Amino acid sequence: MRTRTKAALWLVLIFLAGAALGGSATFLSLRKVGAPQEEASRPSERQPPAPDRVANRINERAQLKLSASQLERLTQILTESRERVHDVTAESGRRIDSIREATNEEIRLLLDEEQRVKFDRHLQEWLERRARREASGSNGRPPR
Repeated sequence: MRTRTKAALWLVLIFLAGAALGGSATFLSLRKVGAPQEEASRPSERQPPAPDRVANRINERAQLKLSASQLERLTQILTESRERVHDVTAESGRRIDSIREATNEEIRLLLDEEQRVKFDRHLQEWLERRARREASGSNGRPPR
């Protein structure tokens, strides 16, 4: 084999080995340690880490060397932030539902009686599927 071909082959092999190693490392680092695979693949069932754990992780990873009072305050800030995000999420969900209801009413006004019956049946089936998804903890989307 020529030197150039050997060099190219080695380069490809090293690249593939690096890709395999990197993919394996990423998989292992993102996988929940000790969690059943089914649970780890359902984002809707996962709870975010507690604010004190997040604070400790920030402190360690950023090498901040926070004092106990700073760590306590950071935990408090993260807790308050989580509450604000939860409130915004709940409010946006209510607003989306309101928009959806208004849209459905506009559509119903467009339809004749026979079409309205079919549309209402379609909406009812959609609501039932949505309720089943929410009850099962699945958001209907594939896991990330």
